[in-house]
Amino acid sequence: MNNTAFLSVPVEGLVSASGNLLKADSRLLQLQFNAAGDEHGPIAIPGLRAVAAIVARTGMRVERHVRVGDFDADIDLWVEAMPQADAVLIQITGWHERAPSEPLTVEPQSDGPNLVLNEHYHIVRMPHDLEGADQVIGKHFATVVELRDIAVGEVPMLDLLARRQSLEDLKISSISGSSQFSLSLCPLTSKDGHFLGYSGRLDTAPDNGPNENVVSDNSSLVFGRQFAPILRHPLSRIIANAETIHSRLRGPLRESYAGYAQDIANAARHLSELVSDLEDLEAIDRSDFSVAVDTVDLVDIARRVAGLLALKASDNLMEIHVEALSDPTLVNGEFRRILQIVLNLVTNAIRYAPGGSTVSIMTGLDGRNGWIEVADQGAGIEPTDQERIFEKFERLGRTGDGGSGLGLYISRRLARFMQGDLAIVSSVGQGTRFRLTLPAKTV
Repeated sequence: MNNTAFLSVPVEGLVSASGNLLKADSRLLQLQFNAAGDEHGPIAIPGLRAVAAIVARTGMRVERHVRVGDFDADIDLWVEAMPQADAVLIQITGWHERAPSEPLTVEPQSDGPNLVLNEHYHIVRMPHDLEGADQVIGKHFATVVELRDIAVGEVPMLDLLARRQSLEDLKISSISGSSQFSLSLCPLTSKDGHFLGYSGRLDTAPDNGPNENVVSDNSSLVFGRQFAPILRHPLSRIIANAETIHSRLRGPLRESYAGYAQDIANAARHLSELVSDLEDLEAIDRSDFSVAVDTVDLVDIARRVAGLLALKASDNLMEIHVEALSDPTLVNGEFRRILQIVLNLVTNAIRYAPGGSTVSIMTGLDGRNGWIEVADQGAGIEPTDQERIFEKFERLGRTGDGGSGLGLYISRRLARFMQGDLAIVSSVGQGTRFRLTLPAKTV
């Protein structure tokens, strides 16, 4: 871990098999309090909680980097955890503090987010018309509300927040159970990819029972709201356990078995990606689906995507080159959906282009539209197949490449929901170029 200050005396804590903090040194205990945890309650620091859970399930020693968001700084920890009878001993041997890259600021809007959480999941803003809203400002969100839907009940609210993914139309209630809400959240990040918190909406909702999901006139579409969260939980456990085995953290392991563990982790990741694609597919096929209208800088999108996928490209012996305008390229659209589309395009380019090649991301303005292009140096696509690839589950006969055949269908649908389009230009042997076009922001 870069810039780690390794400690001469480790900071220690003991966690029960059920996840409760049994004892802790003062520095660890302060982190627990800052995350709205209790001295002998469930460990409230998501990264440490995940490490302890892996050790408790597998009985194996685990070492890993954990990042903690504290009040005044981000803290990079090097954590060693090991089984101890019916508990898990946590030793923090590395501790490096660094100030957040920028403060969390979300401008108030009449139709914008009415709920804002900071990077520690503490409440910064609550709907002013809710009774007792002022009394919960500064509290940890997971101590104020809880999930209602039984189908996702085994995934605690804290774990959902720690995944730092978008949440849509979750049914939640106050801890007392007296109020019911519909929750949607979107993660906030700085220009350098630093997590800043969440913004979204918390709206009062009628009590329709724990398992009822109102899905407009497409009530048969319940995968995303009921089954996706159930599938994600065991898949995450499979990935974590397989990676632990592959890393040989408990000592030497035959190369073939380490390879099997890596294959298991990769297969679980593929299933997890498929779950996300099916969830998105269900959402965009609903009659009440809509997108937000934000002002989005395509230059910023290009740089974020390049940063997020640089390591993946390097693993495939490839480079990502950004040829963006020096000035912002402002368009109208939903930030996270545009980011989703471009991430999908670049991921596809890395997956299918040859090692040693370059993936280029370009931006520009064309009249009343802004555009962002992703170009690879792969084999190209036959003219007769260039529209087929936008169909559901179409993979042009490819097998075993990890794709679901849904990414481009979803991406084009999202582009058109935002009054734009996604087009392809490709020649066999000369690579493939995708262009996402969106309405330019007018002054």
